[in-house]
Amino acid sequence: DDLASRTDTVQLYSTDFMELMLLPRLVRRVQEVAPHVRIVVRNTTGELPAKALENGDCDIAIAGFFDNLPSHLYRQALSQFSFVVLSDRQNQYWGHNRTLTNFLRCKHVVTTLTGDLSGIIDKALEKQGLRREVIIGASSFLTLPYVVKGSDMLLTCLKPIAVHMCAAEPAFDMHASPLDIAPARIEQVWHPRTQEDPLRQWLRGEIKHILAEHAQTCARATE
Repeated sequence: DDLASRTDTVQLYSTDFMELMLLPRLVRRVQEVAPHVRIVVRNTTGELPAKALENGDCDIAIAGFFDNLPSHLYRQALSQFSFVVLSDRQNQYWGHNRTLTNFLRCKHVVTTLTGDLSGIIDKALEKQGLRREVIIGASSFLTLPYVVKGSDMLLTCLKPIAVHMCAAEPAFDMHASPLDIAPARIEQVWHPRTQEDPLRQWLRGEIKHILAEHAQTCARATE
């Protein structure tokens, strides 16, 4: 199949965080190899877009929270990222002594795609009979760092988000979480109807390559 002559629109479902990681390089690659192909990215809203995959409105879904996938769908692991704590450098509690006690002294902001303010951090705390004070949940992975900036609040997030923010804003610090949290596994999911399509095969390969490079960058970044 000659990708240079293909005219098509590819529908991706993901999150704003994945858009930031993927699109700058992916769009350039598409323009180089398949310049007549358009890409549309829509938000997963926190769950697998099962209906959109079935009816053809979604070509590839990319996230780290897909559970109980139907067995007929294809899935491919892309990368895994650890959770870190993002704070303002001047945080009076966390900035000097990054213990679990000081972690709990701070107020917290969380990303929630479903409206639930209790996530994996809170479940880990509950096992120890502890709780943190969550004061806001927002749907954007990329807005909450700016809520933390200039405050004593904390954001526990995936490491590439923190790496990006620390590079963009000298006000931020990134440190390991005081809790033992399993890394998030990012994967892409697609329907059998697109399995053999050369364009979508190529795109899935590009997505995997781009995220692998992000994983290498994160591995080199110090916490």
